[in-house]
Amino acid sequence: MGNAVHSFSSFSGSHNREAFSSLHTLALRLSAISRRSLGGLAGRATVEMAVGVVALALCVVMAGSGDLVSRG
Repeated sequence: MGNAVHSFSSFSGSHNREAFSSLHTLALRLSAISRRSLGGLAGRATVEMAVGVVALALCVVMAGSGDLVSRG
């Protein structure tokens, strides 16, 4: 989470590919945790909130670029 908040504040609107890649990987990992039984141990609501913060950080880093990845 600290990584997401740091990227949010340091790279906002920069279109930095390394920050994007790091945040995207973190979002995918957190999403995978929330689907497993580990998500129940960590608190599903907590994990889902973390995914939301990372998604917001991704949007802020790539703001204005029009280059957003969407995977379902």
